[in-house]
Amino acid sequence: GTGFTYVFPHSPGAGTSLDAYIKDNLEVDTANGELLVTTTKGIEYKTENNADNLLSFGFAAPNQMTYISTWLMRPYTANTNGKFEQAGVFFGHDQDNVAKVVWVSYMQGSKKIYAIMFLVEVEGVVVKNVKINVLNGPELSYELRILVDPYNQKIYGDYSLNGVLFYPLGVVSSIPSEFFSFDAAGIDPIIGTRSFGGIAASQRHGTIACKFRFKDFYLKVGERPLPDLEFDFTRKSFGVEYPTNMAFGPDGKLYVTSLFGQITVLTYDSNLNVVDSATYTTLPDELGPRLTLGIAIDPHSTVGDVILWVAHS
Repeated sequence: GTGFTYVFPHSPGAGTSLDAYIKDNLEVDTANGELLVTTTKGIEYKTENNADNLLSFGFAAPNQMTYISTWLMRPYTANTNGKFEQAGVFFGHDQDNVAKVVWVSYMQGSKKIYAIMFLVEVEGVVVKNVKINVLNGPELSYELRILVDPYNQKIYGDYSLNGVLFYPLGVVSSIPSEFFSFDAAGIDPIIGTRSFGGIAASQRHGTIACKFRFKDFYLKVGERPLPDLEFDFTRKSFGVEYPTNMAFGPDGKLYVTSLFGQITVLTYDSNLNVVDSATYTTLPDELGPRLTLGIAIDPHSTVGDVILWVAHS
C-alpha cells in the first residue's frame, strides 16, 4: 500500500474553481482499515472534468510495468440509486486524459444494474467504454485494477470479485506518450512526473451523496512483456581473454578488443565457424598495457583496407 500525495485539480474549462480537495468528505475507519469517501456530482468525463477528491500518487511510469489497484468494499451499501454513481481506480495525467476501472450503478429501463466499467478518455474523447454486469449483494467486494504498459503504450483493465479470479475488461493500444511521462519537458520538477494512479468516486446524476469504502490501494511493479517475435539462435564460441567490445569490418572479419590492449581478428566461414585468427598488440608500449574499452570501424574502410578506431587509456 501507499499514501496519496496529490489531488487532481478541476480542468480549467470545467467552469468551476480548480480546487478539488474537499477534506470533510474523507474519513478513515481505523477499525477496518478503510478510507471512506463521500461523493459529490463532480466527475472526470468529457468536458465536465470537475471531479472532487481524485486522490492520487505519482510514479515513474516509463520505467516499468505498473499495476494500480484498490479494493472497493461492499459498494452495494453505499446508498446508490442507479444514477451512474461510481467508484474505483484510475490512471492518467489530468481529468481529460484518464483511464478508470470503476464499479457503477445505472438504470436499464426500470431495472437497476450494477456493473464494472472500464473507460479510457484521451483529450476529452472516450476511446473505450466497456461495462460488465455483476452480481449484487451487501457482502460482495471488488478488487479493481489497471495495468500500465509503457513498452507497448497499452492500458489494461480487470477486476476480481471477493479476490477469487481476475476477469479481463479489455485493453487500449496507442496510448499517447504523455500518459507515461516519456518526455520530461513540461513536467513540474517538484512533482517529478505527470503519471498518476489513484481512486475516484462520484454520485454523477444522483441527488443524494454516496459513501464508498476503499481499502489497500497500491502500485506494484509487473513483469515486462516479452516481444511477440520468435528468433532461431545458433551459438558459436571462440575464446578471447577479457573481451570488451567488437565490430564486424567490411571484410567480414570480427575485430575484438581485450581489456589490456590486445585486438583479436576472427575470420569466419559461411557457417560462422572460426577458420583463422590473428592477434595484434600494437597498443601496449614501454609504459605498459592500455585499458581498451571500445572499437569502431571507420566508414571509409574497404575490404582491403580496414581502418579501426579504438578507445583506450
